[in-house]
Amino acid sequence: MTRDTTIVHLPHTALRDWGRRCLQAAGVPADDARTVADSLVQTSLWGIDSHGIARLPHYLNRLHHGSIRARPAMRDTLTGPGTAQVAGDRGLGIVVAHHANRLAMRLARESGIGAVGVADSSHCGAIGLYTREAAQAGLVGIAFTHADRIAAPQGGHQPFFGTNPISVAFPRAGGEPVCLDMATTSIPGTG
Repeated sequence: MTRDTTIVHLPHTALRDWGRRCLQAAGVPADDARTVADSLVQTSLWGIDSHGIARLPHYLNRLHHGSIRARPAMRDTLTGPGTAQVAGDRGLGIVVAHHANRLAMRLARESGIGAVGVADSSHCGAIGLYTREAAQAGLVGIAFTHADRIAAPQGGHQPFFGTNPISVAFPRAGGEPVCLDMATTSIPGTG
């Protein structure tokens, strides 16, 4: 059986619109669908395809099977002058993370620092999405997350370490922020 390997080039705007429609068809509110689709396409435009628009079928499958809620009831708990916790109610990780990031940015403007933890969420995509947003607003963005164990330690044979991504972004006068967005393993995880 021969497989068709024709490459089709689409404008990124078409992918964004398609992603939004797919998510809305799965019950995701229009604003959240826009956030997720735009974030996935932007990540692909940065060349981070492991966390780009190719992830959309995974998210749609999880929505279909109920392991992600299309309309979560997120809850914010302020824990100090510059700290908070967001309970994600099993929402789309990108939606929950953008919400938490904007809360952290607000706290940082009010208190000088904003540190927000997230619980009960799902895959948040490329974390450079959030640090770049903070840097574009004139703040220093720092984000990190855990990951399931997928990598064996040096000399090991069993998975023990996760990719545990880290991102830091700084504003830059007259240009886009400087951003480090990396996994702590030699390969990125996609789970």
